[in-house]
Amino acid sequence: MLLSRLAPVIAVLLAGSVPVHSRCYFEPDKNGHVDWPADQRKIPKKAFRNCKRLKTINIPPEVYFVHDSAFLWSALNLLEVAASALQRVTELEARVAELEGRCGEAVPSMSPTDACISTALVKLPRPAGRGGTIYESIVVSGDTLVVGSPDENGPGGWMSGAAYVYSRKTSGAWKKKQRLVASDGAPWGHFSLDIAFDGDTLVIGAGANDNDENAVYVFTLQAGLWKEDQKLTTTDETKNFGQHVAVHGDTLVVGDWSNGSAYVFSLRSGTWVQTTKLKDPDEDVNSSFGVSLAVSPGLIVVGAQTSRNFTKARVGAVYVYTPDTFGSWTQAQKLLASDTGTSGNFGRSVAASDDGTVVVGETCSDCPGVVGSVYVFSCTAAGVCTETDVLRATDGAAWDHFGKSVAVSRNTIVVGASGDDDDNKGQGWWKRGLSTPLPANQKEDG
Repeated sequence: MLLSRLAPVIAVLLAGSVPVHSRCYFEPDKNGHVDWPADQRKIPKKAFRNCKRLKTINIPPEVYFVHDSAFLWSALNLLEVAASALQRVTELEARVAELEGRCGEAVPSMSPTDACISTALVKLPRPAGRGGTIYESIVVSGDTLVVGSPDENGPGGWMSGAAYVYSRKTSGAWKKKQRLVASDGAPWGHFSLDIAFDGDTLVIGAGANDNDENAVYVFTLQAGLWKEDQKLTTTDETKNFGQHVAVHGDTLVVGDWSNGSAYVFSLRSGTWVQTTKLKDPDEDVNSSFGVSLAVSPGLIVVGAQTSRNFTKARVGAVYVYTPDTFGSWTQAQKLLASDTGTSGNFGRSVAASDDGTVVVGETCSDCPGVVGSVYVFSCTAAGVCTETDVLRATDGAAWDHFGKSVAVSRNTIVVGASGDDDDNKGQGWWKRGLSTPLPANQKEDG
């Protein structure tokens, strides 16, 4: 609780410890007062460490977390802060008790907002005894979360990889339910490089450059548990087959940007069968065709982030396909950014929703005056798409990689910026209300 987090601070202050570094997160006014902004909902570690000018602070009710060391050795009267915190904790405890009464479970957060759902920051710890990069790929649908650990040492040997399935309880807490590995996992297999999820079908890509084990594994939900059902491969010479996957309904797509291909599989009588191989329509061997994929009802979207435009500049493109009467897929349109410079990486990421919305990320590190963009298109059933919006970060900077990852669900778009260093960590942006223009670039800590 907030009060318990303040207790160590009070103890240190009363003990008269020797300060070592002066810091004022916000400069107090002439009276030594700070009004903490309501939009910054956490007061971080050592925010006012040894800030002797700080006498009083107003903490708005939107703030739900104060770090133990936030006011270390400052001149703030921590006893008054603790009294104020106690009142707020009492109010939150009443809300939590009421929520637990409805849900029948312990609530993991002090800031519940909706019935049986908390706003707890979900932190998934590294599984005990596992090495390697964890949670490199993440997919969520409903109450199921699947995260990949492609560099983990698993039963298949060194860096054979694994994926973890979490289920959400009614309180909002996530609980680990299952660990998935390839049935024939091998060293350097990198199982879970990419993950796609739709209904009772879970698709997990594996393999790395020049790896003979490149493959895609399809899992189905059986009696509440995910079981490996099929392994998909290709006879083509490939380096990156399985690094990018997408699935929706009875359509599954695997990308291999190293040979500029997207392999389309169809579900027939319970078995996935390759029915189409899509190649760059412009026959550009260096376009990275297949580096990003999305599937929605009646649409396949393929990114080619280094494709040339009409001026021969490698700014990137996205290709939209629709099904034909012969069971194959035909190009309906080539999408380009409306304002790309000389180097855009348009198509670095793509996403598509059931209503025909297509979202395209462009990291755009070298574009003059613009650093990272996300383009929103509205597509018809015939695959005719019109650009409707462009999203950008209000605090964008070089190498933020805004647009490196995108996702869309109903009327919400989420954008990743893995290089944002405002707090030495990546950031995420979201926008709601795709049907009407709303202020873009709303930012959430990530």
